[in-house]
Amino acid sequence: MSARKQTLILISVALILIGAILVFVAVKSPRVYDEPNPTDATQSVNAEIHDITQEHIFPININTATVDELTMVKGIGDTRAKNIVAYREEHGPFNSVEELKEVDGIGDTLYEQIAGSLTV
Repeated sequence: MSARKQTLILISVALILIGAILVFVAVKSPRVYDEPNPTDATQSVNAEIHDITQEHIFPININTATVDELTMVKGIGDTRAKNIVAYREEHGPFNSVEELKEVDGIGDTLYEQIAGSLTV
């Protein structure tokens, strides 16, 4: 084999290796820029709305709140809200927020979660 053919083969192999490396780097390397993620933006807006809502609505008075108002508290769904209103109608006004533990469906764990959003 002549020196010229050996040189051409060597250059061809080198070009193939360089091409393979470039493809590998392009596929495997992280992007330099971040594309906007609509999910992140939505979560950010929802968090801001939640914070604004927390500031202006809470604490909710459990002696005057409607079922709809009570369901705004994270952890209180429609059934628990109805149970709170039913308990209040049956036993009269709550003397303390802690009395919620007497309501069906509200135990210590849930109470700890919701107590900061409620008042009497």
